[in-house]
Amino acid sequence: MKKSNKNNKKNNKNKNTKKISTRENNNKNNIFIILLAVFILFAVFIYNYYNKKINLISNINDVDSSGRTIVMKALLNENNQLNINDIKRLIRDNRKNIDYRIRDTDSKTLLMYAVFNGDTEIIKDIAEYGNLLNETDDDGRTALHWAVFYNKYDAVVALTELGAKDYIKDNYSLTPIDIAQYEGYEEIYKYLSNL
Repeated sequence: MKKSNKNNKKNNKNKNTKKISTRENNNKNNIFIILLAVFILFAVFIYNYYNKKINLISNINDVDSSGRTIVMKALLNENNQLNINDIKRLIRDNRKNIDYRIRDTDSKTLLMYAVFNGDTEIIKDIAEYGNLLNETDDDGRTALHWAVFYNKYDAVVALTELGAKDYIKDNYSLTPIDIAQYEGYEEIYKYLSNL
C-alpha cells in the first residue's frame, strides 16, 4: 500500500508538471501571437505612411484652374515645400499613370515644367516618357526656348542631347540661340552656336 501511495504521489507530481509546462507553452504561444499581431499592425502602419509619403496618387492628372497637374505644381515648387528627391519619387512612383500630354492653360507641357525646375535627371525622365521635345506652347516656345530663357545651361545641354531642335522659331520669330544672345547668356549662346 505504501508503494501505491508513492506511485500515486509520483503520478500526481508528473501530472502537475505537465500542466505547468502546458500553461507555460500556452503563455509563450499567446505572447508570440500578440507580438506577431503588433508587428503586423506596425508593418501596415509603416506601409500606409510610406505610401502617403511617396505620393501614390490616384488623381495625378487632375488639373487646377490654371490647368496644372499635381506633378506640374511639384516641379514649380513655388514655396520650396519639396526637395528634389520628393519630386523625383512622385514622378517615379506615378510614372505609369501620368498623362504626359496634358497642357496648362498656356499650353505648357510637363517637360516645360521640368525645365523650369532645372533638374536634368527629371528632364530626361519626362522627355523619355512624354516625347514632347519640340512641342510648343501658346507663345510658340519649346522646352528648349524656356531652358534658354531661364538660363538653365544643363537643361539646354540635356534637351539638345535628347534631340530638341534648336532652330524652331517662337511667335516672335526667336530661336533659342536668339534668346540666349538677347539675354546675354554667353555660355548657352556659345554652346548653341557650336551645334
